Amino acid sequence: MSIKSRRFIILAGFALSLLFMFLSIRGVSLKAIERAFAEADLWLAFPLLGSYGLFFLLRAVRWRILLLPICSLKTKEVFPSIMIGAMSNNIFPAHLGELVRTYVLAKQHKLRIVSILETLVLERIFDFLAIVLLVAVAILTGVDQEGDLLKKGYFIGFMSAGALVVIGAFVVWPEKFEDFVYKISRSLRDRLREKIMRQIEIAALSLSAIKYPIWLVGIVITSITQWICMVICFMISVRALHLRVPLSAGFMILFFSVIGVTLPSAPGYIGTIEFSFILALKSYGIGASDALSAALFYHVLNYAWVTLAGLYYIKRVDLNISQIYSRSKSAKLGRMNE
Repeated sequence: MSIKSRRFIILAGFALSLLFMFLSIRGVSLKAIERAFAEADLWLAFPLLGSYGLFFLLRAVRWRILLLPICSLKTKEVFPSIMIGAMSNNIFPAHLGELVRTYVLAKQHKLRIVSILETLVLERIFDFLAIVLLVAVAILTGVDQEGDLLKKGYFIGFMSAGALVVIGAFVVWPEKFEDFVYKISRSLRDRLREKIMRQIEIAALSLSAIKYPIWLVGIVITSITQWICMVICFMISVRALHLRVPLSAGFMILFFSVIGVTLPSAPGYIGTIEFSFILALKSYGIGASDALSAALFYHVLNYAWVTLAGLYYIKRVDLNISQIYSRSKSAKLGRMNE
């Protein structure tokens, strides 16, 4: 990636965050938010942080399994990289967290960065599979209202089913899928086509590295369970503000927030998380002020917990933030040494 492209992505991220924040606070009553927090069950912050911690622990367990073809590490050896990467998304622009945790793990355990990056591609595949599966199940079993929500439910369910079919075909027949994508992408620019095919090749190579069924079972279980933990975090945030919505609301927040965080954004996903809560809860009759209050309850605790944990582990692994940023930025520009 060129410096010009990277600057454009950073500027686009800040612009989108500002737009989402504007849309989130438009028409919101500050007094209503103050009143909501004054009456909130703040003690629910403890189970929220516990569930959030479990989310990252499961993420570390899954990454350890994905790394088995490369090296054999303990979960406690992988966990610091996970937290440092998550913290980096809170303080650095351009979503550098994935590259940061790759760099930290490679430096700590003397691993090849390219090999680690292959596991991240596979992570994205299983994350997407788990999320669309959970959302689809929630829609089929949890849509208990009529009107707008039902229409969104069918739309998301259709998208989820389509995504599952496509990804399922790739998992079962990676070589045939690769040939099919190569044929249908002829109309794309050569450079874009090469990038797409490269990502598919890396993912196919990563899939072939899962040699044992027990590894695959562990990856699937941790992928699904970690996102259930995230839904629990969302529901705790909603209940802390005394908002009564069914469990399906948590999955709707998950759906919108995952889409949101894939877009360019300012560090910490400011504005993105808030707007995701508002969009998801609107279908359940929750006003913008109440939805924003729940989002802030979640987001502030999330940001503080991740940032403090990341700073703690940076000190533990004897690295500094400026070094991590400069090396990861080099990776973003394609200059990191393998």
